[in-house]
Amino acid sequence: MSFPVISVMLLASLAAPGWETGTLATFDGEMMADAAEDNVGAKTLTLNVFVAAVDQESTTLLWTLQDKGRGGFSWVGQYGAWRLSRDGRTLRGKGPTLLFDHGQGAGEAAITLLFAQPNLELQEGAVWTQGRYEYSVAESGVVRDREAWRVAVRGPTGSKGEVWYEQPTGTVLAATEHVTLGQGKPFTMKLKEKASQQLSPEQQAAAVAAFERWEELRDALKLEPEARQIDWTETQLKILKENLPEAVQTAANTLLASIAVAAEEDLREQSGRFGRVSALRAKALDRLAPNFELQGIRGETVSNQDLTGAVTVLHFWEYRDAPLEEPYGQVGYLDFLYRKHKDAGLKVFGVNVDERLANGATRGAVVTSARKLQSFMNLSYPVLLDDGTMLKRFGDPRTAGGALPLFVMIGADGKVQHYHAGFHVVDRDLGLKELDQAARTSLRK
Repeated sequence: MSFPVISVMLLASLAAPGWETGTLATFDGEMMADAAEDNVGAKTLTLNVFVAAVDQESTTLLWTLQDKGRGGFSWVGQYGAWRLSRDGRTLRGKGPTLLFDHGQGAGEAAITLLFAQPNLELQEGAVWTQGRYEYSVAESGVVRDREAWRVAVRGPTGSKGEVWYEQPTGTVLAATEHVTLGQGKPFTMKLKEKASQQLSPEQQAAAVAAFERWEELRDALKLEPEARQIDWTETQLKILKENLPEAVQTAANTLLASIAVAAEEDLREQSGRFGRVSALRAKALDRLAPNFELQGIRGETVSNQDLTGAVTVLHFWEYRDAPLEEPYGQVGYLDFLYRKHKDAGLKVFGVNVDERLANGATRGAVVTSARKLQSFMNLSYPVLLDDGTMLKRFGDPRTAGGALPLFVMIGADGKVQHYHAGFHVVDRDLGLKELDQAARTSLRK
């Protein structure tokens, strides 16, 4: 999503209290579980916020967010342009969000209180409402040697946190926000201003130009900012190689500079990984699939002999009910494909890859977990069990630095016709479009 109007909006001069056009503020923060039994370590973060434009109706912010700790978005989700109304409603884009692996999967925590703007003069006892939250000025205090108001924030279920505003400017200096992840796990996120500066007109123009260029790059890659695991396709790698050098130049000496470094590192790493996984793919394609015999989670046995003359998709993944993270191995899209083509003769098998299956003491727990997942996702295709031996015969992408899931399609002639490691690009109408087209082609043969 691009913001072509940002350069025009920079001309706005009607600054609202607390947000001054051209300000670049840096916040340091930390997020931790409230309960000791949920503590998997802290996530530290650095948030840069550039106020690109302010008028009487809205504020446009350009931001970057980088964090350290369990889980996290790739660099494409670490920057954004966000236009919000004076009452806190999102008009365009999206604000900064953390992705945190809390031990039972990954959850998203949006940073909201830091951007709450008062619609009245701050004084002790003042109260206002924005959206679902009530803000009340509780007391005065000191933050970073500056006099500030502490504002308590409450929502429908209790305390949401607090925000500290400088006196008398209304500039946000710090915020504490309570969030819930997973199945009701409470976490607390704290942010405090580290530095703030007013950029020159030239610096402001450079920042806006850089964000416009990086928004265009993300659009060209056809990625949403919230994409979690990204395995670049050959087409995407080509786009990056052609466009990243110029984008990196525009990011120099702007708040996007650190994002540019991460993007360059990612391109180098994934280019090498793509080559290694491509070698596995080339080794597997157009060759007879290896012989196999696997037991299913319901006790049935399936071998390649049972698939003679059929077009079959094998989906190698860790079929576990916990931790369960989106996009869930794309099993929902795979089930959609199976239901659509099963009457034409397509067979689909999930293959639960788990080394614990080789141990009689842990095998039962693996099977139970896979059954729960199949029930939870309402999967109509069977799930087989593999301790990793079968995956190695087909070409385990993890040995090349790749990741599961692995999609393998075996044609009616017994030869491998499709090998794809990692997540497929999702088409709004066709789901797993590349796999759908491969299935159609194989079924017509």
